[in-house]
Amino acid sequence: MKLYMKKYKKEILIFLIIFTCYAYFFHLSPHANSLTRYNLVRAIVYEGKLNIDSYHENTVDKSLYKGHYYSDKAIGTSLFALIPSWLIKISKVSFGINLIYYLLRVISVSLPSAIFAALFFKFLTLFNPISKYNIWLTFALFLGTLCYPYSTLFYGHQQAAIFCFISFSLIYLFKNNYISANFCLLSVGFLSGLAVITEYTSGIIILLLFAYLIVNLKKKSKILIYFLSSAPPLLLLLTYNYLCFENPFNLGYSFQAPEIAVKAMARGHFGFGLPNLSILYKILFSSYRGLFYTSPVLLLSIPGFYYIYQDKNLRAEFYICLFSTLSFILLNASFAAWHGGYGIGPRYIIPALPFMVFPILFIFNKNKYYFKIFIFLSLVSIAIMFLAVIVDPEIPQFIDNPIVDYLLPNILNNNIDYNIGYYIFSNLDLINIVPLFIILLILSILLFFHKKTLNNVK
Repeated sequence: MKLYMKKYKKEILIFLIIFTCYAYFFHLSPHANSLTRYNLVRAIVYEGKLNIDSYHENTVDKSLYKGHYYSDKAIGTSLFALIPSWLIKISKVSFGINLIYYLLRVISVSLPSAIFAALFFKFLTLFNPISKYNIWLTFALFLGTLCYPYSTLFYGHQQAAIFCFISFSLIYLFKNNYISANFCLLSVGFLSGLAVITEYTSGIIILLLFAYLIVNLKKKSKILIYFLSSAPPLLLLLTYNYLCFENPFNLGYSFQAPEIAVKAMARGHFGFGLPNLSILYKILFSSYRGLFYTSPVLLLSIPGFYYIYQDKNLRAEFYICLFSTLSFILLNASFAAWHGGYGIGPRYIIPALPFMVFPILFIFNKNKYYFKIFIFLSLVSIAIMFLAVIVDPEIPQFIDNPIVDYLLPNILNNNIDYNIGYYIFSNLDLINIVPLFIILLILSILLFFHKKTLNNVK
C-alpha cells in the first residue's frame, strides 16, 4: 500500500485538491436543469415510477406526454445517482432533501470528475515528462474552465466530457500498444454508450472517436465487440423512451412542456439551425457568456493546435481534438438557447473542453515565455471560476456581464453560497473560505515540493 501511495503520490494529491474544490460547495438551491434530473431519481427510487408527476412543479424543464410529466433531459446523470439514492433510502437515516441533493451530486458528478483529473494528468505524462507543466495544465482544465462550476452541479456535461476523453485516451493507448484491442473495444464501446445517454450531442465526438478507432484497428471484424459493449446503455435509453413516450426513438425534448418549448425549440430541429456568426462571437468573446472572456487560458489552445499539428506522429490526435472543439462551438452557435439559460458560460461546449485544453501542452517547450503567459492566464481563469462557485455558478441569463455585474458585487457584499465553512462559522461570510484555502495550501505544498522527478510512463 505504501509503495502504491508513493508511486501515485502526485495523482492522489491532484485528486484530493480537485475533489476538495468541488465538494466544498453545496449549492443548496438547485435550478430547473438539475431539479428535473433529481426528480427522475426520486420518482424511480421512492415511487418506482418514470414520471415525475409528484415533483414536476419545482422545475420548468420537463416533458408532458398524455397527461404525465417526465424529465426532458438525457437519462445518464439521473441513472448514475440511482444507487447512491437507494443506499440513502435503505439507510433509514433522516436526510434533508438539500443534503440528499448534495450527496448525489458529489458522488455522481464531483467524484468522477476529480478521478478524471488524476487520469488526465497521468495521460499528459505520456507526452511531456516535466511535472509542473502537466500539473498546471490539469488545474487549468479542472479549475479554470467551465469544468469547475459544472462539476459542482447536477448536470451531464462534465460526465460526457469524462466518457469522451477517456475513450480518446484508451484508443491512443491501444494505438501505441499499451493496451489490448479487446480491452480497448470493450471499454471504449461502453463509455461511448454512456456518453450518448448522458449528453446527446456527445454523439458527435463519439463518431469522431469511432473513426479514430477503426483506422487503428487491424482486425476490422473485432469492431463487433465495440457495438456489443455500447449496446447496454443505448438499449436502456431506448427502453426508457418506449416506456415514457411509446416509441424508443422519441426523446423527452420532443414533448417539452409549453412553458419553455415555444421559445427554446421554435428554431429549426430541437432548437438547432445553421450556425449564427453573431452567436459565434458571443460564445467566444463577449462579456455576456464568452468562453475566452471567462476562461482566457483557453486562448492558448490556438497556438496549441498549431504545435501539435507539427508533430506528424500526433496528426490523427490533432484532427480529433480540432474537430471535436470546432464541432461543439459551431453546434452551440446554431442553437437558439446558446447561452444555456442560467450559467456563467456556454455550457454546451463542456464535453469538448478536454480536447481543447490538451493541445496547450505542446506549446511549453517551444518558447520560454509561453509557460509564464499560461500561468498568468490560468490564475485569472481559476479566479473567475472560483468566484462563480463561491457565489453561484447558475447566474441569471438576464445579467449582461456575469463577472462585473454579478460575481464581484456579490463578493463585495458577502453574498456567497452555502459551503462547508458555513457549518464551522455558522454564517455566510467570506471567512468560510479560509478552511478551504488552508487545506489546498497543505495539499499544494505536498504536491509541488515533492522531490520525485516524473519520468515518461513506459
